[in-house]
Amino acid sequence: MIVATIDDLKRYRGMSSRLDCAFDWIMDGSWKGLADGRHAIQGEEIYALVQRYETREPSAGKLEAHRRYIDIQMLADGEEFIHVTPAEGLEVIEAYKPDIEFFSMPAGRPVHVIHLKPGVVAVLFPEDAHMPCLRSGEAAAAATKVVVKVAV
Repeated sequence: MIVATIDDLKRYRGMSSRLDCAFDWIMDGSWKGLADGRHAIQGEEIYALVQRYETREPSAGKLEAHRRYIDIQMLADGEEFIHVTPAEGLEVIEAYKPDIEFFSMPAGRPVHVIHLKPGVVAVLFPEDAHMPCLRSGEAAAAATKVVVKVAV
């Protein structure tokens, strides 16, 4: 897991050519103003999903992980929390299907809490089970998220 500002993504260049391409796309602002849905960046290897939704209570969320793609999550509007914990050892509640698997959250298991807001990105690798879209305040709020999917 990496949490950084958009401006600081340049520090993480060199890990892979696909991540470099995704970071460049994010840093140059190509995501701004995109309509909801899927947008190709580099075929099936790198693409973006734009989503609009209401944030939710943690009790309504599910831990998820991906095997074939790294998630780079960022908000164009709104704010939310993302809970992250290692996927290893978690109980599967929905079996793997392309490209997502869901897990239960054991009581008392430590989590990292990411406060996602515009200008901040979370890079989540296949080993990072994550519960996104969680409200950051007392009530649900509107959010617009861009998720860049990068093939591993």
